[in-house]
Amino acid sequence: MIELTGTEKQIAWATDIRAKFIANAAKKSAHWRDDIAGCIEDDDSEGAAWATEKLEKLNRLTAEILNEVSRAGWWIDYGRADADIVIREFDSVKRGIALDGSKRIR
Repeated sequence: MIELTGTEKQIAWATDIRAKFIANAAKKSAHWRDDIAGCIEDDDSEGAAWATEKLEKLNRLTAEILNEVSRAGWWIDYGRADADIVIREFDSVKRGIALDGSKRIR
């Protein structure tokens, strides 16, 4: 996980926000793993493949966020939302189509 940059107060606040994001992302990951297990139990290979794809994307983007976003201000601005929203915002900025026009992640 990348070290946060900013003022001491921003870093303290962003550290707490980031910890909540990690916990929320872990819950989402557990949900997808349970969904995959249910699909396998129901012999739904299509559903399992779809859920596996979702889980892999969640895990990949969560790791990218934690390893790339060092700016405490970003966490304060965007990190307080549900993990899905944080991931969507991060992904859209990386693809250059942020809803708020922001192109700055780090």
